[in-house]
Amino acid sequence: MSAAAPLALVHGRFGWEEKALVRRAGELGFELQVVSERELALGAVRPAGGRLAQGAPVLLRCPSFFRSTVAAAALAAAGHPVLNRHEVLALAGEKAKSDLWLRRSGLPTLPSLVLLSLDRLDAVRETLGFPLVVKPNVGGFGRLVQRLDDEDDLRHAWEYLQSFAPASHRLLYLQRLVDVAHDVRLLVLDGELLAAIERVAPGTLVKNVERGAQAVPWPTGHREHQLAAAIGGRLPGAFLGIDLLIDRDGARWVGEINAVPRFRAAAEMSGADVAGRLLTHLATLDAAEPRRRFA
Repeated sequence: MSAAAPLALVHGRFGWEEKALVRRAGELGFELQVVSERELALGAVRPAGGRLAQGAPVLLRCPSFFRSTVAAAALAAAGHPVLNRHEVLALAGEKAKSDLWLRRSGLPTLPSLVLLSLDRLDAVRETLGFPLVVKPNVGGFGRLVQRLDDEDDLRHAWEYLQSFAPASHRLLYLQRLVDVAHDVRLLVLDGELLAAIERVAPGTLVKNVERGAQAVPWPTGHREHQLAAAIGGRLPGAFLGIDLLIDRDGARWVGEINAVPRFRAAAEMSGADVAGRLLTHLATLDAAEPRRRFA
């Protein structure tokens, strides 16, 4: 695909990353259509609402799990190659499903459980112990992440979910609490490690830069590249933010996989041309090419 062919950016928010993509597209000579998710009409008739060039590869940056998965599926059905595609968004967007996928792939993920009721507190005690961490199964940016110190805390969390949470959150996704020495974000594109940072926020479980954590450079080595290739190789073509947790004993765990990662901090810390690499990769996508299945 030539640099003159149109590309598209569909966004849910127009922040630093989206501005960097627009700026870099101009520098690289790409024609980039910028469309808000609100402008799309996704369906069998004019599935892109007439706003997107026919067959244009789409970089989809909608942080909402529900909106992004529907948009990715509809755009692909209309003939648009999409980064990230629906299958990747659906897998990474639910923590419980991505944990199962990681374990099946032989990758090191934190021990976790999903409870649909409080009938299996014995499994929590035996598998995770206390204290532990509860997170929304669907959600991001460290929102609603809490430490639970005992069974009373767990019961209170369950009661709160049943009383106030939307139906999609009325389950308990629980992770073992580990003593994290280093919280590292890896940016990975098609199995290649683009950049890495450590996120530092003493005294809190939430290490997201967007929530106030400090980003510092992280020296990447063989193990970081190996992990990027292991996960990215199973999700070919995907752009991912992988959370690597290293405990006080040096054990390494995959905390989460993020399919719509923000990349400002990692790009600024490392000097990596993340926006340029994304656009160049997007320009190679072809809807007619047989889709590589992920393992």
